[in-house]
Amino acid sequence: MEPSQWDRTGSMTKRIDEAIIQMICTDIFPLSITDGPGFRNFLKVVAPKYVPKSRWTLSRSHLPSLYEKIRSRIINQLEEAKYISITTDTWDGDCNTNNTTKKETSDHTLLSVTAHFINKQMEPSFCVLAARSIKPDINIHLLLQQIFNEFKIEDKIHAILRGGAMDTGSHSIWCQAHILTLAVSDGFKQIDGFTELINRGNEVRWNSCYEMLNLLVSNMNSVNILAMDNEKLPFFSLVDWTMMEHLTKILRPIYNAISFLQKRTSSVGYIIPLMKAIELDLIIQPVALEFPRVRAAIVNGIKCRMGGWEDEAVLIIPTLLDPYFKMTLFPVEKHMQYKDYLIFEIRKQCPPIIVVIKLINVHLKF
Repeated sequence: MEPSQWDRTGSMTKRIDEAIIQMICTDIFPLSITDGPGFRNFLKVVAPKYVPKSRWTLSRSHLPSLYEKIRSRIINQLEEAKYISITTDTWDGDCNTNNTTKKETSDHTLLSVTAHFINKQMEPSFCVLAARSIKPDINIHLLLQQIFNEFKIEDKIHAILRGGAMDTGSHSIWCQAHILTLAVSDGFKQIDGFTELINRGNEVRWNSCYEMLNLLVSNMNSVNILAMDNEKLPFFSLVDWTMMEHLTKILRPIYNAISFLQKRTSSVGYIIPLMKAIELDLIIQPVALEFPRVRAAIVNGIKCRMGGWEDEAVLIIPTLLDPYFKMTLFPVEKHMQYKDYLIFEIRKQCPPIIVVIKLINVHLKF
């Protein structure tokens, strides 16, 4: 007798099993959803002959099977890429309560690893390679090497973009959005008074603090009226409003730069132009004179953390190749050094006859 498509190994059963585990992973549902009465009733309506799998079966069989399927697909995609850049960072579990210690929160640290590359259609692509739970004393460099080996890309790594405190053990770029965030924190420390309001912002991501100040300034009259009608609300003096207004003007270009850098389509070719634009804005902006220590602390914070960028070919070359910038942002005494960077890359990647043609173009265009 021919087996039914609704048997445990039947075709329809397999399709629904796969669809359920894909739904759980895509929408980040708990595996326990399959035990819920609502989900069971839904299956009875749409597929009454289907026998739901237990949470144990899904986690021990179907989930690993789906992982291997996606992993193989990613390996095939990465195999076509000649160069791959990596972004990686760690996150600590934010479960701070009155009964939670720092040691307990450190047990929820995750390491993320994402690969970025140009696919065979010449389109920017990315794949998440790992999101793994790690312990505080783990060697991140060794873990990254294991992940690279697992996906067979250890010889294709072009650059690694990392969080500020990470030690990848390899040549890497410090996340520029993180640099700006830390520089702003340096500036906040220079503000005398008014710190209670500032400190309500997130210590790591100050964007919410800027948005709060910007909304307050934009609705100053309404906020004052509400404060007069409700004594529980804080009342801001004219000095407070002036400080908020000046501070938002100083922080606005940095906020916009961070928002731009966090876009999926942003590239390292914009890092140097953005940093120079912010530095120039803080130096010449008239309102910045109201907070000279804040301005100086932010500029100094950027310069200290960006130290040595003039010799970072991985930052210089993308900027040079952008037709908007070329050599315009760099001092004349560095031009020959940067041309050598381009020539080195051309010789490394092109056949001899193409090298000659491209070298001529380099000298003509730059």
